[in-house]
Amino acid sequence: MDKNIQIPSDLETSIEKMLDGMDAASRILADGKTSQEGPQADSRARIARIKRSFLSITAAASIVLVGWLGYGMARNSAPQDTFDDPQLAYAEVERVLSSISSNMQHSVRGMEKADEIIGRQQEVYSGIKQSHNRNN
Repeated sequence: MDKNIQIPSDLETSIEKMLDGMDAASRILADGKTSQEGPQADSRARIARIKRSFLSITAAASIVLVGWLGYGMARNSAPQDTFDDPQLAYAEVERVLSSISSNMQHSVRGMEKADEIIGRQQEVYSGIKQSHNRNN
C-alpha cells in the first residue's frame, strides 16, 4: 500500500454521519409501518437497515478504493527525468538503441532461417502436388 496517499481526516466521520442519517430516515419510515404491521415489520425494517448500512459502507469503500487507484495511476503515469546532464541522457539513448538494434539483428537472422525452411517445405509440397496431379 502506498504510504504517500492522503486519506481525508474527516472521512470516517462523514461516513458515520451519512449512515446515521440513513438510519434515522429508515427508522422514520419503519415507525410508520410498525404501528400497522406488528413485530414482524420491526425485524424486516431492522434487516433492511442492516442491508442499507452494509451497502453504504461498501459504496464508501469502493469510492475510496477507486480514488486511491486513480491517484496512484495518475501519479505513476508521468515520466520522471532521470538525467540532469543532456550528454549523459543522449549517451544512454544511444546505448539503448544500439541494444535494440543488436537484438533486432538476432531476430532478423532467425526469421531468415525460418523463411528458408518454409521455402524448402513449399518446394517439397509443390513437388508432391505436381506429382499427384500427374497421376490423376
